[in-house]
Amino acid sequence: MIKLNNRGFAVSGILYPILVLFLMLIVGVLGIMSSRKVVFDQTKNEMLTELNDPNSLNAPKITVTGVDVTILNNQHIPGFTYDLKENVSAISSDKKPFSKNEIMVHSEPAFQPGKAGTYKITYTVTDRYAKKATATRIVRVVNATKNVNFWEYSYTGAYQTLVIPADGLYQIEAWGASGYGGNFSGKGSYTRGQIELNKDQALYAFVGEAGSRKTGIYNAKTISFNGGGSFVCNNNVHYTGGGASDIRVVKPGDNDDWGDKNSLEGRIMVAAGGGAAGQTSKDNNPTIAGGDGGTLTSKGGNGPSRGKGATQDEGTLGIGGNAGSASTTCGASNGSAGGGGYRGGYGTPYAGSSGAGGSSYISGFDGCKTYPSKIFSNMVMIPGDAVMPKHDGTGTMTGNQGHGYVKILQLKVVNN
Repeated sequence: MIKLNNRGFAVSGILYPILVLFLMLIVGVLGIMSSRKVVFDQTKNEMLTELNDPNSLNAPKITVTGVDVTILNNQHIPGFTYDLKENVSAISSDKKPFSKNEIMVHSEPAFQPGKAGTYKITYTVTDRYAKKATATRIVRVVNATKNVNFWEYSYTGAYQTLVIPADGLYQIEAWGASGYGGNFSGKGSYTRGQIELNKDQALYAFVGEAGSRKTGIYNAKTISFNGGGSFVCNNNVHYTGGGASDIRVVKPGDNDDWGDKNSLEGRIMVAAGGGAAGQTSKDNNPTIAGGDGGTLTSKGGNGPSRGKGATQDEGTLGIGGNAGSASTTCGASNGSAGGGGYRGGYGTPYAGSSGAGGSSYISGFDGCKTYPSKIFSNMVMIPGDAVMPKHDGTGTMTGNQGHGYVKILQLKVVNN
C-alpha cells in the first residue's frame, strides 16, 4: 500500500532519487579530494626533491675560483706554500657562510707540493639539514724549466722587458750592483717578494752596472747604469757608485732613459747599489770601503767625511750622489760617489772617505710607500754587508759584488 501525503504525492518516490543524487555527490567530492591529494603528494615530493638537490637554490653552494691551477714544485723555494682551500668559499642552504675549517678537502692522490704530478682536489660541505654540496679542482705541480717558468736578467746597459704569460703568482729577486773599488767596494743589497700579476702585464727589468773608473767628458753615460753616482772633475776621470737593480711597471719615455721620472715612480721593487770606495790623498788606490747598499735606509760611507746614507725620503730619487763638481781638479784627493737605489746614497768630495749605498724598496714592505694594486707578500730585504743567496741559488754570499742581477720565477698559474 502506498502512503500518500496531504497533497497526494508518494513520499518514497521523491526521497529515493534525492538520496541517490546525494550519494553520487559524495562519491564525486571524495574522488576530487583523492585526485587533489595525489597532486598534492606529487608536488610535495617534487619540492622535497628540489630542496635536497645540491643544485637547488636552497642547497649548500661551493664556489671555486680557479678550477685548474698549476704551481711550481716548491721544495726549494723560500716562503712559497700553496693552500688547497685558496679561493674556495661555501654558503649553506640558509645563506650562512661556512668557515674555512668546515670545508672538507680530499686529494687523489695525496697532495704533495714538492712532487710533480696531477692532483684531483674534491671539496665537500654539509649543512645543518644534512644537505651536501661538492666541487672539484685540478692542481698540477710542475718542475721549473728555463724560459717557461723562469727568467734571468743580467746587466746589459738597457732595460729588459717581460710580458707576463698568465694570471698567477710570481716571485721576483733582485741584487744591486757594487760600487767602484775592488774588494773595498760597497756591496749591493738583495730584495725578494711574491706578487699576483695578470696576463699581459709588462715588467721592465733595470739591472745595475757595477761601479768603475771611467774616463771621458762627464755626462750621463759616465754614471753607472741605473743610478750609480760619479766623481765629477775637470780631468775627465770618474769613479762611480753601483747602480740599483729594479723592476718597473712604467716604461721610460721615448729616449729610454733609466732616469725618466715617471718610470722611476713606477718601480715596485728596488735592490740598492753600493757606494764607491774612498782613497787617501797620497794614494790613488781605493783603500776606504764604500758604503754598502741598504734596506729601508743605508748606513752611509766610511771615513771622517763619508757620504750620508739614504732613506725612503732622503737622497735623490733613483740616483746616487756625485762627488765634486765640474770645476773640481782631479788628482790624488779624489772623492767617492754614492750608489743608486730607491733613493741614492750621498757622495763625498773628500779624500779618505767613501760614498754611501742607496736605499732599497718593495711595494707593501713595512716602511715603504705602496704602489697601487701591486703588493708583494713574503718579502725579504738584505743589506750589502749581510749574507744573501747567490744568483744561481747554489749557496750564499756576503753582499753582491759586481753587476746586479734579477730573477723572476712563475710560482702559480690559475685557469678558471
